[in-house]
Amino acid sequence: MEWACPPSLAEEIISRLIGEGFVNEERFAKAYAGGKFRMKQWGRLKIIQGLRGHQITPRNIQSGLEEIPEEAYKEALLKQADKKWRLSTGNALQRKGSVMRYLLSKGYEQELIYQALHSLGKD
Repeated sequence: MEWACPPSLAEEIISRLIGEGFVNEERFAKAYAGGKFRMKQWGRLKIIQGLRGHQITPRNIQSGLEEIPEEAYKEALLKQADKKWRLSTGNALQRKGSVMRYLLSKGYEQELIYQALHSLGKD
């Protein structure tokens, strides 16, 4: 549209890009999920929310989430929980609340956060 392309030519170009795999929703979902986890340490819930915002289908969202190894996911959660605990101030309950809110905002699942705090001995 920006290039003032006739609609028929634009459709042809888009069809060709899709046909050759340049425009691929599944590939985007995998790159998005893997990248947001590795670079920003986002949890699954935040990644799902972001992919839904890009109108990605549920099947491709699931495919994207499979790019995140379970062990690496739990390790990242533990690392972030421990780091936030050390940076938090106040009594144990206040610190726990601070860690919970932080990890929830990063998109981690509540049950996994409880498990992480328990394994760190912070429950």
